[in-house]
Amino acid sequence: MIADPGDFGNAICDGMPGNGCETDLGTSLAHCGACGSPCALPNGSESCVAGSCTLGICDPNFGNCDGTAGNGCETNITTTTAHCGGCNNDCGTLIPNANVACTAGSCELVSCLPGWVDLDGKPQNGCECSPQGVDLPDDTFAD
Repeated sequence: MIADPGDFGNAICDGMPGNGCETDLGTSLAHCGACGSPCALPNGSESCVAGSCTLGICDPNFGNCDGTAGNGCETNITTTTAHCGGCNNDCGTLIPNANVACTAGSCELVSCLPGWVDLDGKPQNGCECSPQGVDLPDDTFAD
């Protein structure tokens, strides 16, 4: 890189001094902040602002669930059980006492954990009954 001291932020990134400092390092996606430093974040839109790569919006079905812009939109929210359908939408919390899956962005009960039963047949509330030991009825006497 050859920088022009009179034109701060621009550089010769193409290796041809004859055409001057052709690259604006403050806005170039191919040379963001320095020659040869591309701004290419996975699964999202990015821009180069003041020489720093910034993350815009995520592509459909992806999220920036770790909150780190530098690795882009790293999470597939259609298949990740901890971020199913959206960041921090945890199937394991939503469907208790069960082995779960995330399919097309929706949580699914796969099977009950050992010692648990889906007594009411409603997968959305998980495996709500543990018949081991004394099973006292709940407030609605449902189990």
